[in-house]
Amino acid sequence: MICSDKEHSYRVGGQLAKDYLTIADCSMAAANITLAAHALGLGTCVVKSFSHSAVKELLNIPRGVEPELIVVVGYPASIPKPPPREPLERIVYLNRYGENFKKGDQENTGKVEETGNDYLFELALFLATSAQGCLNEPPLYGPFRLLDALSRLIDLPEYGGELTKDPFLRDLKNFVDSKKFLVMHDVEGFKRAIDEVVMMLTTEAKKRYLISKCLTREDCGQEMKNPSQENKYGVQNEHPSKRFS
Repeated sequence: MICSDKEHSYRVGGQLAKDYLTIADCSMAAANITLAAHALGLGTCVVKSFSHSAVKELLNIPRGVEPELIVVVGYPASIPKPPPREPLERIVYLNRYGENFKKGDQENTGKVEETGNDYLFELALFLATSAQGCLNEPPLYGPFRLLDALSRLIDLPEYGGELTKDPFLRDLKNFVDSKKFLVMHDVEGFKRAIDEVVMMLTTEAKKRYLISKCLTREDCGQEMKNPSQENKYGVQNEHPSKRFS
């Protein structure tokens, strides 16, 4: 018996998980069970037509948890013929709905050369659709999408133009790419990775804009002479007289 718990799904995955992903998970679980059974020489049958109330009563399924699919498993007495299948050209399309995928079409699916403007447009599209997705996705997907956008943004110099490749940003991208998927299985590790990214950028900003442009404290103005004005990260605190209201 494969069950769904939509309230739990909502708590961990938001409205999208409650409305759609829960049923997708149940379907994938059924597919995995049937494939594993077949590998062991067993037969299966996925059943959806049953009395939900009776099954819940028989199996003591608690309130809020719903039976979705029954997977019957056993040794088949005979091997039935497979049911008729839709022709491939009816269900498989290339590039857009209705365009049939025909033999030889794979020769025309090679990578198209992108310009910097193409990449910038795709990044804008990614950011806009990410903002839309965050409305119904789990809260942590917002920070994940921002980190992913940061990684993509760093790739922009790869497309030429006046931007130059930055070794620090390349290393930062590698770090982000190695940590961003922690959001799926290690939330605390993901949060620590964000903190590390911020501190890496802060330290680099200090090198570029405080140290390289202010060779001495005297060069940076009287307000920077007091070491107590540095915060715990070694970044100069803003002088009160320089703050904007």
